[in-house]
Amino acid sequence: MVAVPALDAGVTYAVRFRCEQAGASTALAARIWPAGAPEPAEWTVTTTDTTPGLQAVSGGVAVDAWNTVTPGNGGAPGPIHVDDLVVTSR
Repeated sequence: MVAVPALDAGVTYAVRFRCEQAGASTALAARIWPAGAPEPAEWTVTTTDTTPGLQAVSGGVAVDAWNTVTPGNGGAPGPIHVDDLVVTSR
């Protein structure tokens, strides 16, 4: 898990995620910015995964998203929408 910056209520955000395998590790990176604003050049968060069973294997693509609002500690979780999903191979 990595920490992400605080998000503002009522703002729609765009996200770009990158996953690159190289040998025994996978580099993961994400950018998040207000939709309609220019995409930032720098990655917002980065990490590396070295889980042996997840390296150098082929498979599909899945999107898993959740809202971390805890019931009773603020408003109801907002909706999460996924569109314009593009998967490329290098």
